[in-house]
Amino acid sequence: MKAWMLGLLSALTASACCLGPAVFALLGLGSLGLGTAVGRYHRWFLVGALVLLTVAWQRFFREVIRCRTTGCGMVHGKATGLILLIASLVVLFFARG
Repeated sequence: MKAWMLGLLSALTASACCLGPAVFALLGLGSLGLGTAVGRYHRWFLVGALVLLTVAWQRFFREVIRCRTTGCGMVHGKATGLILLIASLVVLFFARG
């Protein structure tokens, strides 16, 4: 899996415990208690997001080093770095709560 995909997946994982109940409420399923069931696993979602984010950054830096060593140009390198940075900020935002 590409580094930017892992970054996005980590941001979605971190926000699942908070955005999940909001989506359930918008769908009219808030009274079923599904939001509480998802919110209970907030820490596990954060751990999963941090693991995915760590792997994403590791793959990104490995690719940057490989491209610098071989002298090739990295395709979408700046965009991938920006996506990973934004994903990191999203994970940190949901980790504080």
